[in-house]
Amino acid sequence: MKHLSSILLTISIFIYTSCDKANNGADVCNDVVCSGIYATVLVNVQDINRNEVSLFDFYTIRKSTGDTIRLPRNNGAMPFTSPYTVLSDYYMNVFKNRSDHFRFIGIKDGKTVIDQEYFITADCCHIKKVTGPDTITIP
Repeated sequence: MKHLSSILLTISIFIYTSCDKANNGADVCNDVVCSGIYATVLVNVQDINRNEVSLFDFYTIRKSTGDTIRLPRNNGAMPFTSPYTVLSDYYMNVFKNRSDHFRFIGIKDGKTVIDQEYFITADCCHIKKVTGPDTITIP
């Protein structure tokens, strides 16, 4: 039992220190072993009667850079259906160890019907929603 406790303590210390910044501020994520989980921030879109709403198009804008993020989605079939991807680990190559505000934009019948802000953060491995709704209701 003592040996198992030592192993668990060693693993915990390794995980805790893996995402720390080096003295020069560089990422040390190269040594981090991430889980196979693929994190995604999703939003359901419904009308006032709680019926699913199909959008013709949707995308996410990173507010600090103006980047428009269009993630791979449902094999190009249109219109799209809930849940919609706000952001996923697909964006991790440019978002590791950062936090930012994002705007989820939804288009229906040629009009912007959703412009919702989210605050999302990322560690070495995955993104995580901090603020923003799980469901958006539109008229």
